[in-house]
Amino acid sequence: IQVTHLKIQVTHLKIQVTHLKIQHTNLKIQHTNLKIQVTHLKIQVTHLKIQHTNLKIQHTNLNILT
Repeated sequence: IQVTHLKIQVTHLKIQVTHLKIQHTNLKIQHTNLKIQVTHLKIQVTHLKIQHTNLKIQHTNLNILT
């Protein structure tokens, strides 16, 4: 009897996450004689980026010779 054993290869999950980056400039208000200029909030956000490789399983079936 000769048996070739199962060969299983698995690539694990790889998760990369870029954290939120928030920048905002405070309000600047100038007014002369009822003239108001306002610079609004500027918010920049980088969204989550998730990369993962699915499980890859390779196995050879049992070969039994009698």
